[in-house]
Formats: sequence, structure tokens, C-alpha cells
Amino acid sequence: MNRYFLYSLVWWSVLLPTALISPIFLLLGLAALVGMGSEGGVISLLLGASLVLGSLGLLTLSRLDRHFRLGAPLGYVRWSLAGLLAGTIASMSLLWLLPGQWLSLWPLLAVAYFLARLLRR
Repeated sequence: MNRYFLYSLVWWSVLLPTALISPIFLLLGLAALVGMGSEGGVISLLLGASLVLGSLGLLTLSRLDRHFRLGAPLGYVRWSLAGLLAGTIASMSLLWLLPGQWLSLWPLLAVAYFLARLLRR
């Protein structure tokens, strides 16, 4: 399969929608962190931690996108792998915290794509 076609498919179907929707989740997470004093304090704390990990994962996807699309320097590959792991943990924990919210697994397609590209370097 043409690598440009596969990359375009990942960009249009995963990276762009995730970047557009993530501010909504950030606002929901901030609202959950503000409500930590209520009875759902542990859940709010876990949700806040998931959002921090998710933002690290989204930042890593953005950096990998710039690297593979524009040739920007990548830096340490271990940091990229750690960012992909952080995003994966965030997606899985959001699915656990919000049962039935399968859309949180959607960024894992981009994680798999960029992980394969990193490991083939």
C-alpha cells in the first residue's frame, strides 16, 4: 500500500478529529478536577491524571506527525515511545473510567501507525 495514502488516512481520520475534540475533553476534565471535593474525588483525580497523560500522548503524536511529514528533528526515540505509551494508558483509562465510551480508543490507530514507523527506522 502506498505509504502516503496510509499516512493521509491516519491524518484525516485520527489526528485531525482527535486534535479538534481534545479541547472538549480538556474542559470536561477541568470541570471534574474542580469537583474533586464531592463524593467522586478519586474518579476526578484519575480523570485528571488521564487527561495529563492524554495531552502528553497528543503532543507526541503531533511531534511525530511533524517529523514524518516535514522532516523536523525527532530527538530521543525513547521520549517518543514514552509519549505513545502515555497516550495509550490515557485511552485505556478513559475507557475504564467512562464505560461504553469506545471513541477514546480511536487515537490508538495513530499510536499503532507511528509506533510501526518508529520501529522500522
